[in-house]
Amino acid sequence: MWLVLGVVAGAVGIGLIAWCVRRPALGVRATPTAVDVPAIKARYISTIDDLQREFGAHHLDERELHHRLSRTVREFAADLGAPGAVAMTASLLSEAGLDGIARAVSGYQEPQFKERAVSDPRSSCAVAKVVVEQW
Repeated sequence: MWLVLGVVAGAVGIGLIAWCVRRPALGVRATPTAVDVPAIKARYISTIDDLQREFGAHHLDERELHHRLSRTVREFAADLGAPGAVAMTASLLSEAGLDGIARAVSGYQEPQFKERAVSDPRSSCAVAKVVVEQW
């Protein structure tokens, strides 16, 4: 029994040493992979078009449309290198230098959260497209 425990402890020790030697040093990051910006833009433009069609077919109400547009532009920013954007408020997006996305998200807030908000869904979709196209 003690022999088995000793062998297991030795194996764990060797594994721990190997892990410490092979892991990257603190502060060293992996080289970022290249991002295909045109392909990402095309995918998000298509997503916005899909949302506009779903709204036109009455599968989404105005509140849900604006919620999804807000999430879409945030995810777009995350895919292009601002991973925290998906959880940022409009003011945090602005502080992070993502002014176009901040303005769009700010414009979507009232239709998302007020019980009765006046909005123009077609214009809201156009704003999302402009954000993506002008990145």
